[in-house]
Amino acid sequence: MRTIAALVVSALVVSCSSTDGSTVQPVTTTVETTSPVSSAPSPTAVTEETSTAEPGFGTEPTLAAELESAAADWCARTGTEQIGAVVSGEIVEASGLVASRNQPGVYWTHNDGSDTRVFAVGADGRDLGVFDLGGTAAINARDIEDIALSERSGVSELLIADIGDNRRERESIQLIRVPEPNLAAPDEIIEPESVEFVYPDGPHNAETLLIDDEAGLFFIVTKDQDESSGLSPGLGETLPAVVYEGPLDGWSEGGQIELVARGTIDLPALSDRATSSPAHPLGILGAAGVATGGDVAADGSLVALRTYEAVWLWDRAPGASIREALAGVPCEVTGVFEQQGEAVAFDGERLVTVGEGGNPPINVLAR
Repeated sequence: MRTIAALVVSALVVSCSSTDGSTVQPVTTTVETTSPVSSAPSPTAVTEETSTAEPGFGTEPTLAAELESAAADWCARTGTEQIGAVVSGEIVEASGLVASRNQPGVYWTHNDGSDTRVFAVGADGRDLGVFDLGGTAAINARDIEDIALSERSGVSELLIADIGDNRRERESIQLIRVPEPNLAAPDEIIEPESVEFVYPDGPHNAETLLIDDEAGLFFIVTKDQDESSGLSPGLGETLPAVVYEGPLDGWSEGGQIELVARGTIDLPALSDRATSSPAHPLGILGAAGVATGGDVAADGSLVALRTYEAVWLWDRAPGASIREALAGVPCEVTGVFEQQGEAVAFDGERLVTVGEGGNPPINVLAR
């Protein structure tokens, strides 16, 4: 959802205190470098089991673009291409995006808000089908903000994240899971299921869902502003994003499942240094560094997070968790201006982004 915030945060590394008062150090990953680099801290730090971390100050970090890594290879590419535009007039706020892995050339997206429909869109923007989750089961939503794909036990499933909460007042959030519709059999009955989750420390606004199939976990990245000044929602200082973890199993047991805080990412500090993407009005007005969407590559080797003004990539080493990956040093992907940019997805050798508005362009960075 739309927010405007004051960008004040300039911290480059985060540590936090445990409940017993001892200091918990950030988890970091080791990356081979092409030349000697200083021991400067990462601009992101995912800290252990807390959501109350205070940003600290460090020396200038080494950017991932200066390192040998898969992410750096993507970030070194400098051309974006528009491959199409969304044709459907029903898609007016494309807030999330994911590429099908068993139906080539198919993207799944949805509107921002309470609309429970998911849309199948061709790579050129063609309308390939509409599936209403609320029309096939007792599924209600308040603010759907992202969509992701899970492939476990040979079954491809869409996960739709009803996690938006601009006013930070929801008692719980919701994930909706449904078998990925087969476009060759569009009349097949869809049976979605949903489960409620709660944060351990009260409500948060969020727009980003990441899936770790190997670990059987999902991660939510928050999008909060500091409201202590008494300003209206969305007008406070942007806070570092908190990463929360939840299970992909145990949903059928009913009740609410409590998420676990796994640390923070100082996206405001990163976005303050963004250089590869055109300046975005929301960033200029202060809504910089708010996580608006994300995705994990099909092979799990890369994690993408986007803000209104930039897209950032993290390497993920074999066997590393997403939390550990996000503790590393990201690099900035060359971007293109998009109205209210919130959707990002890996599609094989391409990174795809879509903005909001009517008939938005579909833009790709080819690897």
